[in-house]
Amino acid sequence: MRKIKVILSLWMILCITACQDSGLDAKSVRDLLSGNTVRGRTEKGDLYHVFIAPSGTSFMQVENNFSDIGQWHIDKEGRFCTKWLNVRQGIESCFTVTLERNIIFFTSSQMTLELVLLNGNPMALPKPDSLIME
Repeated sequence: MRKIKVILSLWMILCITACQDSGLDAKSVRDLLSGNTVRGRTEKGDLYHVFIAPSGTSFMQVENNFSDIGQWHIDKEGRFCTKWLNVRQGIESCFTVTLERNIIFFTSSQMTLELVLLNGNPMALPKPDSLIME
């Protein structure tokens, strides 16, 4: 019985390491995010929503009345890349995207964001296509 527990424990450790999803491919990321909204929390705990428009633009609204507009694209590796006017000082960041039920994980070398996927634009955020991004 003890051997079975040890073998099962080793298998679980190996599977946790080897069976983890390495991320969605580029088409899956685009299909999942384009035209939808993600919800998350800032490091300070403020709730925010981001509408990801099919045009490659995005709009962020934080509950503390901060908002930002940005651009997004999928790079060659299938990562979701964003560049905002103000967030991260306008520096582009790219994230591997994984999905578990309706929870999306955006992972980069600096951070992992845990976001909830919302269909469409339920918060009626402004359509960033009509906003100017300089």
